[in-house]
Amino acid sequence: MENNTNSKASDEPTDHGASTIDISRIDDNTKAYIDAACQNSANMIIASIRALFDQHAATQSATINKLNTRIDQCFERLQTQQSQQQPFKPQENPRHNHDLDITAQQQKTLYQQQDAGHNHTFNATTTQHKEKQTEQGSLSQQGNCPLTPLLNNLILNTATTQTSMDTSRHTIPFRAINMLKTKITTRKYLSFEYSEINLPPVSSFSNNHAAEVESIRLWWILNWSEGQKALEMLPNKPNLPPRLWKAIAIGNYVDFAKFRYKSLKANMKYNDEDHSLQTSKGGVIAIRKRSRPQKFTDIAEWLLTFRAYMEAILIIYDLREQELNAYRDHINTLCIKQEFSAVAAYDEDRRLHLTTNRDSTLFERNIEAEGENFDVTTTKKQRTIANPQNTKGDITWQDGRQICIN
Repeated sequence: MENNTNSKASDEPTDHGASTIDISRIDDNTKAYIDAACQNSANMIIASIRALFDQHAATQSATINKLNTRIDQCFERLQTQQSQQQPFKPQENPRHNHDLDITAQQQKTLYQQQDAGHNHTFNATTTQHKEKQTEQGSLSQQGNCPLTPLLNNLILNTATTQTSMDTSRHTIPFRAINMLKTKITTRKYLSFEYSEINLPPVSSFSNNHAAEVESIRLWWILNWSEGQKALEMLPNKPNLPPRLWKAIAIGNYVDFAKFRYKSLKANMKYNDEDHSLQTSKGGVIAIRKRSRPQKFTDIAEWLLTFRAYMEAILIIYDLREQELNAYRDHINTLCIKQEFSAVAAYDEDRRLHLTTNRDSTLFERNIEAEGENFDVTTTKKQRTIANPQNTKGDITWQDGRQICIN
């Protein structure tokens, strides 16, 4: 046991000696590399500190300039009031000395001081300014206007105004047009991003998806002028008239005929659909073209129009993509069993129902709309094939086109 203890004790100095580093054994190139890295890190830290001091000095200089401007304006108002009350005496009028202006020497001092040093310099300069005004302000002691309380009030009012302006910028960010951003998607057009916007809250909604859509709709109602500018600034979007964009944004009923290929092409050619005439009495008469209702002939035309409608909707309501895809598949499935004319009428009723009940989506089934549009007369009749081997009886010809009926 004693031998083992002695051997362990003799090993301890050896381990301690191995843990130390002999600097003389480090290669000169390695030393130069380490010194260069340390020097670069130190330079970066010094540059960051210097930039921080520069920013702080610039902010303080701007604040002092604002104070000087407001003080000059107040003195001008005081001189105007005094000239109206008594004869003007130039030698008795108090003059504002810009003792608060930061000189070059003071700016150099700011690099070497912390925040407390900045505050001390500002307070000392302000005290010196007040003492000078007291020495030469014999007129203020006669009862015209005390200058020291006036300066204090101006400084407090300026700080309060600046704080309130900063607070208003942070508490109401959704009213700023630059806060409405877009995000890149896999679709044809961009979509608006609302993650950094304070959307209006929605309560008493049982459907969470409908509540999210309603919150975005309320934002567009409150900020349509800003939202319209954001729509106009989009580099790639459907060429729709402003009235149609507004109807989509605030959730009004939209006629599918507006999204046909012919209608979209006409919008590109004739952007000024509305004409206004000035009357002799200063009034305005608006002339608007009334569009005739056009019915779809088949499901293929409806699907093409619905795709154009969906592309415009998803620019503003990106969260409705799954809802609109499911609704398109639902309409396509109904056309297998029901006549297309009945399905088209059912589609109009479904979309009209959304404008009257905001707490609903196209995911849900509408029994009332189904009962009004679907019955025995609208159900397609299934044809039976007598001879499966003879398929010529299953082919009909219409307008020179071959149509297969299964």
